[in-house]
Amino acid sequence: MKEGIILAGGLGKRMGNHDKPKWLTQVEDVTIAVLQSRWLRANGVTQIYVTLSRQYFDNLADIVDVFNECGTCLLWEDRPIGDEGGLKRALEYLKGAEAVVCNCDILTDLPLSVLPLAPALVVVHPRSPWGVLREKIDFDGRGWPYQLAFFEEKPLLPIWASAGIYRFPKSIRDELVDEGEIARNIVPKLLGEGRLHILKYEGRWLAIETPKDLEGAKEFVEHA
Repeated sequence: MKEGIILAGGLGKRMGNHDKPKWLTQVEDVTIAVLQSRWLRANGVTQIYVTLSRQYFDNLADIVDVFNECGTCLLWEDRPIGDEGGLKRALEYLKGAEAVVCNCDILTDLPLSVLPLAPALVVVHPRSPWGVLREKIDFDGRGWPYQLAFFEEKPLLPIWASAGIYRFPKSIRDELVDEGEIARNIVPKLLGEGRLHILKYEGRWLAIETPKDLEGAKEFVEHA
């Protein structure tokens, strides 16, 4: 895959960013934008398209540094249209047959070479933001059962959740809605039709949802 799409049309309100996209959130001395672009380029992506909402910028100078380092093609949205709406617009610009697509708030070491054939979705074990009560039945020396309970701080959960990373063919554009969310439209549709390939990834992955997640992001960068 030579082309990638980053869906960055929304604000980072939960991050405290009420005037700029979450994609431009600082992690140490760089932005999520730069980290994601480096990851994609290290995996052979040579052209990156980014969906952005024009209403969050007073002028293009706000992102000139990001643009220069990332070498991206910016696709402006005049109003909020959701990530699937943004994806539909971005697919129109593809020169090739497919692209890797990712949300604007994730960091990972996923090698794109392991992605299944398109259309595909990567799923991961999410980490609990809280301590979790663990309970299990154990046995004493005489074979008598008893219940053992303990707390585990912020463990990885056994469920599988969307990693916000996809592989989509350009041909799927006609099946996408003009305004809406990927998780509510195309993903359930493809799953229901048995057309969506799933990759269960157990490597490093982090979604930056709140300011607290920035601590994990800093550790992620330090160990990258």
